[in-house]
Amino acid sequence: MLQPVESLVVSRGTVGPPFVMCEPPAQTRITQYHVRTEKIHVPKMDIGILRMDATTQWDSDDEVICTDGSYNVPLHHRHHTVIRNGKDNSILGYHIPQLYLEDNGIDSAYIAELVELVEDLPPPAQKGDETRGIEDARNYQLHVGSKQDKEAAERGDERTGLLSYSADYIRDGEKGRRVKERCARLWAVIGKVHEKAFDAYGKELRNYRKPASAQGEFLAAPWPGMAINRGRVGRPVRCMGHKDMKDEPFSVTALFVFGPFTGGEEILWQVMARVELKSGDGFLFPGRVIAHSNAKVFGIRHSLVAYAPQETMSYNQHRKAIENYKRRHEKLHKKRTDLRKAKKREDLKQ
Repeated sequence: MLQPVESLVVSRGTVGPPFVMCEPPAQTRITQYHVRTEKIHVPKMDIGILRMDATTQWDSDDEVICTDGSYNVPLHHRHHTVIRNGKDNSILGYHIPQLYLEDNGIDSAYIAELVELVEDLPPPAQKGDETRGIEDARNYQLHVGSKQDKEAAERGDERTGLLSYSADYIRDGEKGRRVKERCARLWAVIGKVHEKAFDAYGKELRNYRKPASAQGEFLAAPWPGMAINRGRVGRPVRCMGHKDMKDEPFSVTALFVFGPFTGGEEILWQVMARVELKSGDGFLFPGRVIAHSNAKVFGIRHSLVAYAPQETMSYNQHRKAIENYKRRHEKLHKKRTDLRKAKKREDLKQ
């Protein structure tokens, strides 16, 4: 039986207070789950170093990562798996298994219909991003496009762009709307897990308040938008190494892969880890700071990627309050770290 989100059981992790999501349907419920931990020990690497390097493009050759040195992260077919850095215990990735999503309405019938809807979309207006190795890609998002907020311009505001729907979503018309509506349940379920695993980032999305002039809503709520990467026979989605440079630096990307395929492991470059994702699996990770790609795919692989564009997030009317929360969160984290270190020193003395 489906349980309200407030009763979630998360083992080997910290459960935050109950919350209410801003965009997904209020009646969304997800089942209980347990989380297992896999730690990766990478010398001289922690989340702070990754964040400092977040503004640097990734320029390594895609084949470099296909080495024996990559660590294949063990996953569980039913339990969630959180991938942590052994140095500072920060979360590098979070795997949501297909069986769990199936229990929450993302079953084979749901995926089959999603495949049909995605494959029925019109051809993209322009060729995909060659630097990422994707030929057929489109973005459905609430973003700052070419339109200008005339009232903001008249007031002399610093930001005069108008938040509105992306051209891809408008161009795809009714077919795009059906895909967006079909994905609502998927992002609502993954969003609930995201809230528990990444409290600080989840709070930023939950407290987002768009300006009154905004024309539209989030298209992958709780995330502002999603990328739709469509594969085909002989050309499955195989993304080359990159960072999501336009995303909010502190945000977490949500990936969902589906279709009849094998292979295509997600690769986290700086931490030298490979995560085997099967059709119907979800994966959360900080795509702005960790360079990522996927290995060779056999079959037809599609992917959906929910994300938070930095420019869209900069229009948050509660931005100052969220920045204050981050500072408090960082102080609390430092205090806890200092206490752990002090306890370890005492134990060594004894």
